[in-house]
Amino acid sequence: MAAKDLATLIRVKRAEKRWSQADLAVRAGVSRSLVAYVETGGRPSISTLKKMATALGISASELSAILLAEEAPHA
Repeated sequence: MAAKDLATLIRVKRAEKRWSQADLAVRAGVSRSLVAYVETGGRPSISTLKKMATALGISASELSAILLAEEAPHA
């Protein structure tokens, strides 16, 4: 998978599983509105991000690469 921002990564992984936002919310133990917030570019807490990543099967290395890329200064 090419480098994507966090919102896109979450949305794409959820769509690959054919889950609604509500489905992901239940599996991650968060609210549906929180899933929507993250998918529209909101910044979740680390614990929320871990829950969502675990539910989606996103590896720690994949998640770290996305987060590091987003934090890198753009020239």
